[in-house]
Amino acid sequence: MGTTTKKSSGKKASVQKKASSSKTSKKSQKRSGGAIAVIIVIVIAVALLYLFGPRETMIHLVYDYTGIVLPEALPWEYRDEVVSETNTTPQVTPQLSGDLPTALEIPLCAHTADSHEVHEYTGFTLCYREQYEQAEWVAYEINTAELVKEASRTDDFRPDPKISTGSATLADYKGSGYDRGHLAPAADLAYSKETMSESFYMSNMSPQTGGLNRGVWKDLEAEVREWTEQFGSVYVVSGPVLEKDSYPTIGENKVAVPEYYYKVLFAPEGRDGTPEMIGFLMPNKKLKEDFFAFAVSVDEIESRTGLDFFHSMDDAAESSLEARINLPAWQ
Repeated sequence: MGTTTKKSSGKKASVQKKASSSKTSKKSQKRSGGAIAVIIVIVIAVALLYLFGPRETMIHLVYDYTGIVLPEALPWEYRDEVVSETNTTPQVTPQLSGDLPTALEIPLCAHTADSHEVHEYTGFTLCYREQYEQAEWVAYEINTAELVKEASRTDDFRPDPKISTGSATLADYKGSGYDRGHLAPAADLAYSKETMSESFYMSNMSPQTGGLNRGVWKDLEAEVREWTEQFGSVYVVSGPVLEKDSYPTIGENKVAVPEYYYKVLFAPEGRDGTPEMIGFLMPNKKLKEDFFAFAVSVDEIESRTGLDFFHSMDDAAESSLEARINLPAWQ
């Protein structure tokens, strides 16, 4: 009888041990399954946000918990603001090495002598296109010293004697319904009587709708002076987008009426002392939005105009700066 009891008791203990082990295994599997499910849900949510959600929102949601390197295919204007758990400082735009090249603001265009005329003035440089009877770019640097107003607006609109084929005239714009839109604004050149007067050459004008010229475009011009006050110096290139062989024209000289205008800006020392670039591309019409709604990368403007901006800059810095749209640096 005693022996039978021991065997029965041993079997019972063995069964209980197996049951306990089975329960533990099931709990472990549950925990493992639950963790996998959570990871899958997170991965799916991030993928959906990337595909369908605002990219600006997504960059604040993605964190590098696993040490996985973000793919180079992700646009770097977003990639450089993704942070990790251990390093919450966004990557910094590459610093410029050495002194900036002289005439950095002058774009490079594949021009021939008979179709592009580059002329230098006291306050700016421009490239005149006879085919369109206007400049395709006007470029200059403005600094804080030049924000001091020394000359009043002259309004002495006149043909430009430097243009070998003859520039547009006042008569071309008369009754056209378009403004004589400054490419280099008079207010940026008010630091001397000479520069102010030069800003009224007809070579510096382009047919802009009144809604653009006296609206968002004017606001952007004023903001450039604000940025100059903040950053110390800003390089500016402005012009019409002349991507078609022909446009509607005005006047006897057949001045082309562009569909878009651009402005490209480079601040060597933006906020926090880091260099910044930005572009603006606006249709030639009255706009309801503010100018930040029309911010684009400099690369995009290069693709539309065929111009190479800031080409004398270090290649690595130029490529990085022209590819990004870093709005917080300008807002």
